[in-house]
Amino acid sequence: MIDFKLRNNLYFGQAYKPETKKQARDFIEDIKNRTAGGADAKYALGLKLTEFYASKSYSCRCSDEAVLKCYGHYIDRNANAGVFFAVCDIEFGLDRSEVSRLMNVVDEFGKRDRKKGIRDEYKEYKYSVLVEMLPMSAEERAGVTPDMTVKQVRDLKSSLVATSQTKKQEKDEEPERFKSYTRRALIDYILELEARIEGIEDEESEAI
Repeated sequence: MIDFKLRNNLYFGQAYKPETKKQARDFIEDIKNRTAGGADAKYALGLKLTEFYASKSYSCRCSDEAVLKCYGHYIDRNANAGVFFAVCDIEFGLDRSEVSRLMNVVDEFGKRDRKKGIRDEYKEYKYSVLVEMLPMSAEERAGVTPDMTVKQVRDLKSSLVATSQTKKQEKDEEPERFKSYTRRALIDYILELEARIEGIEDEESEAI
């Protein structure tokens, strides 16, 4: 997952160079010409947004009045993710959540060479399902199949959360049973358990 909280700085002078502005215009024009369709089209859009973000060229817009209204501006952070999201909202009508989803699908499910598309094991998954899988661990994703609906994936995530919470609660509550025990009482309890185990083993031996 992309950490948009990381500082993504660019020197103030670099942000306003003609080549930086041209690069930004080229990215914006390219992205505007892309239409969101199926998984492949959305992946391509996410890839282009990822490249735009990595270029930091959007920093040339950090002083735009419209960007300032969306974000505000600090000179030492003119390539901050907030500026990027403001530009995406203004130019493409994409809010922060949608941009983040598009880019993270590329980051999580793209091949090593991102330009080669989605990894083969995820090719058959609907884009909406890939989005639902973003916060899941690799182990949890293994339980999702290409034929599952968004609702089924959400139900799976809910069950995983519930199971995790139950296990945590059981783990937290287990020591409570022994808080009232004195050291002597706890030793006696352990000895009693050992005696029970020995008794069970003796019964099993006799049965054989």
